[in-house]
Amino acid sequence: MPHHHSPANHEQDTVSVVRVERAIKGVRYPVSKAELVEYARRRNADEDVIGQIEMLPGDRYASEADVATAFSRSQTAHTNPRTS
Repeated sequence: MPHHHSPANHEQDTVSVVRVERAIKGVRYPVSKAELVEYARRRNADEDVIGQIEMLPGDRYASEADVATAFSRSQTAHTNPRTS
C-alpha cells in the first residue's frame, strides 16, 4: 500500500521558528537546552515544539539569535541531509 504525503501533513511535521520563539519568549540568557525545554514546558508549549527544541544543535545558547540560528541549522539538516 503506497504511503501518500500530502502538503498538510508535511506542514504538521515542520515546526515554525515563530512557534519556538513564542514558547521560549522571556527566557533569561545564557540558557542550556535542558533549561529551554523546561521553560517551554512550563509555558505549555506543544509537544512538537518541545521536540524541536530538543533537536536543536548545541547545548547552550547566549541569545534568542543563537536559538534562531540553531533552529535554522536543524531545519536545513532535516530538509537537506548531507551526503558524504
